[in-house]
Amino acid sequence: MKKTIILLVAFFAFSIVKAQEKTSMNIDDLSKTITKQIAKSYVGYKTLEAYKIDTKGITSYEVIVEKAPNKLDLYYDADGKFLKKEMEKKDPSAKATPTKAASAKTSTDKAAPTKTATPKKAPAAKTTTSKPKTDPKAKTDAKADTTKQSR
Repeated sequence: MKKTIILLVAFFAFSIVKAQEKTSMNIDDLSKTITKQIAKSYVGYKTLEAYKIDTKGITSYEVIVEKAPNKLDLYYDADGKFLKKEMEKKDPSAKATPTKAASAKTSTDKAAPTKTATPKKAPAAKTTTSKPKTDPKAKTDAKADTTKQSR
């Protein structure tokens, strides 16, 4: 029973993944309708990539455009009708671009010394050579024992 359920889940997951096929295409192969809309609505944006998406026999197009710092995914149907726009998410692992002040730094500028963390040493254990504390009565008893023996 468990095997059957696992197989059904795997089959449906594969069907969903296979239901949409996205293939890269040449930007010049986009329809004139799409390219005109991009030129009119996204002045100054550069077209980076284009994809043809086939979802269960329905064709649509994804066009990735960029005008720093914005990168957009534009979606159109087969007739060139605009469907939606999505902002691409920035990669959190990507390095931040340097600021103008940082890029204006010349090679003669000296970098500020960096502080490196040095591990703190644990304080050394104190060793003392003090005499052990003894009970005063014990000393008198010991003296009494020695006086008895010397007699």
